[in-house]
Amino acid sequence: MKKLITLFGLLIISHLQAQITVTKHDGTPIVNNQLIAFNSTDYNTASLEFYVHNNSAQSTKMKIECLSVSNASGEGFELCFGDVCLSSVSAGDSYPSSPVTIPANGTNGAFDHFYNSNVGDGSGPMDYVFRFYQINNNGDEVGNSITFTYRYDVNLVTTGFTPNALSAAGISLKSNVVNQQLDLNVTANGTVRIYDLNGKTVGEKQLTVGTQTMDVSNLSNGAYLLNYTNDKGKSATSKFIRK
Repeated sequence: MKKLITLFGLLIISHLQAQITVTKHDGTPIVNNQLIAFNSTDYNTASLEFYVHNNSAQSTKMKIECLSVSNASGEGFELCFGDVCLSSVSAGDSYPSSPVTIPANGTNGAFDHFYNSNVGDGSGPMDYVFRFYQINNNGDEVGNSITFTYRYDVNLVTTGFTPNALSAAGISLKSNVVNQQLDLNVTANGTVRIYDLNGKTVGEKQLTVGTQTMDVSNLSNGAYLLNYTNDKGKSATSKFIRK
């Protein structure tokens, strides 16, 4: 009987552990393992303002861990949470040093955000992987956590959502509304990459001069970005619709 009571007590404690969700300020959820991409370092468009929602009847203590930084030093990345606003982050560190308390059925403040101001060296997408997690009064991790990637992708920063920009890089589209495949006219060897609007690479192909096709039948209907980089390093990007 004593064992049953103890087990029941543990189940109650587990149930009472705070469960969190995270959203952007407009209410869009930030879900576990999501990638959120930006093609600008302008604060107004590249600042990711967030709310941590505590969906329980007890307060919880929150921290944010920087799991990894790719193709970047961490300098120029702004993380503001609670009373702390940092101008750089480092992989393996958690912020802030004193956890932020989220009240029962409440959220953090409205100023908290992530923001990258570093344009990088163009070696590839700059990925910052963060994890929201909870701790108890002893510093032990409790409840659920949420991991996401903030990406700044220099390949998407171009002047060119126009046919002329693509043509100058060495490629042209027969149509920017397609069904099963892209029909391409290539005038300079290079690499074509397709991104969804979250910045995730969903297709890639090496192309040589001539008339070429690229199968997109596996993509869901919607808008995508086509980036072409020729063998001399010139790059351009355009949108297309898969219907």
